Amino acid sequence: SVMVTHSGAVLSWGAGFYGQTGLGANVDVYAPQEVTALRGCGAVKAACGETFSVVMTPRGCYSFGSNGSWQLGTWSGGAGTSSPVAVEFFLGGEHVLHDVACGGEHCVVLASAETPASPGSGSSPGGGASSGSVASPGDGASPFSGSSQ
Repeated sequence: SVMVTHSGAVLSWGAGFYGQTGLGANVDVYAPQEVTALRGCGAVKAACGETFSVVMTPRGCYSFGSNGSWQLGTWSGGAGTSSPVAVEFFLGGEHVLHDVACGGEHCVVLASAETPASPGSGSSPGGGASSGSVASPGDGASPFSGSSQ
């Protein structure tokens, strides 16, 4: 299990065989512990799959655990990790992230391509001006492009 507190701290506990607790080791954790590698990252939401976890910030995601189905969204060759790693697709800062959800071996992130603006100066919620563009699988812009299984 992974949760984000009101102050943005990320806490994790539970089965850790695949590193899905994000605490740097593949061990079970019986009480909530802070994922110190994410301290100060601005976490706003967390989601868990069967053997992996994802933490969302306003401008990026961090993932950890099993990557057997490439669910971490990293270019790590399918290798899992017990420490948080950034999801490369969101590293450029062109996306504002709104939500994240995980299934057994997949992850979905709701994002929009927005240009940050001062509060109240744009027409989209939160003051940003939306560009309206959305990256889609198979357009070469995503690490998830290619054949589906």
